[in-house]
Amino acid sequence: MTPSRSLAAAVTAAAVLAACSGGRSASAPPPSQVSAKAVGGGGPGIGPLLVPTPPNGGGPPTAQHVQLHDRQLVIEGVTHSSGPAAVTVRVDVAVDNNGGAPVHNAASYFTLISGEGDTFAPQGAPAGFDAPVAAGSTERGMLQFQVPAAAASGLRLLYRPDVASDAVMVPLPAS
Repeated sequence: MTPSRSLAAAVTAAAVLAACSGGRSASAPPPSQVSAKAVGGGGPGIGPLLVPTPPNGGGPPTAQHVQLHDRQLVIEGVTHSSGPAAVTVRVDVAVDNNGGAPVHNAASYFTLISGEGDTFAPQGAPAGFDAPVAAGSTERGMLQFQVPAAAASGLRLLYRPDVASDAVMVPLPAS
């Protein structure tokens, strides 16, 4: 290599290294760390209650009852129907208000989570489901989710209502 080529290569390498170093200007703010903050009744790093998989004993699946602060979440049943590339998962749920005041209810409080962590929102809401549930009353509905066939195992239902401390994750029976 000639001296002029060596000098050109060294200058080029220095320019590339300078460009890769980030070249922050003095006016750019430094990076900051973000910390989780408490929302509602929760706290940093506190996730939903995890409901263990109920023993089945070889019989048909039974309803799953989860008692929360002022309501009870009941999963009456789960059905799966396969299509060409997706599985339709229908979850029959009830929200029993066992408190002394109305509780909010919405289909958007429910999310289906696959075994790999993919999340799926319900497709619409059953008629009358997105409404307050009066004290001592129950609201029932069939939530429907579309899930790719490859993600249809190990499903859990996340219920995250307006009361953050009542968030719960419930394993769903396999098809």
